[in-house]
Amino acid sequence: LKVKTATTKYTLRAKYNDYSLIDLTPLTGRTHQLRVHMAQLGHPIVGDKLYSFKRQKIPRGVHRQLLHAYSLSLKYPNGKQITRTIGLPQDFEKTLSSLARG
Repeated sequence: LKVKTATTKYTLRAKYNDYSLIDLTPLTGRTHQLRVHMAQLGHPIVGDKLYSFKRQKIPRGVHRQLLHAYSLSLKYPNGKQITRTIGLPQDFEKTLSSLARG
């Protein structure tokens, strides 16, 4: 069995009563890496029933995992790099607003 390492950088952006908004940056590219790392830290991604978010209370209105790629960078073989960003989906923003109000 060959062990493959995986590294994820994370930064706390906001703290709510029972939840946190965290920026995650995968430094390697393993399957389900972000979900596995957050579950291992004891902070599973909201709505992720495969990786430990089973008995936690899901915020009202959430019907999916609250995981969103807001920025993606690609480096072409010629060395040129492009980055694209997009804001949070409306349902994600609505959930954050609701959590902020308590």
